[in-house]
Amino acid sequence: MIEAWQRERPDLDLDAIAVAGRLGRVGLLLAPAQEKVFTTFGLQRGEFDVLAALRRSGDPYTLTPSQLSATLTLTGPA
Repeated sequence: MIEAWQRERPDLDLDAIAVAGRLGRVGLLLAPAQEKVFTTFGLQRGEFDVLAALRRSGDPYTLTPSQLSATLTLTGPA
């Protein structure tokens, strides 16, 4: 992909695209292993994200709905 962009647009700095592409690929490679662990514990990814956010919040491990949505970078209705 980078080679194609370099060929078509040699004037562009493609460093960010190269890094983002690699990170996206890593995410795709890790996803099946993560899903296997989630399934083992009867969780879906979103449920894990909520539990992890609550644990990171510290004792007493509670957040208001607006704090939780901000922590998970979600919109209020989500």
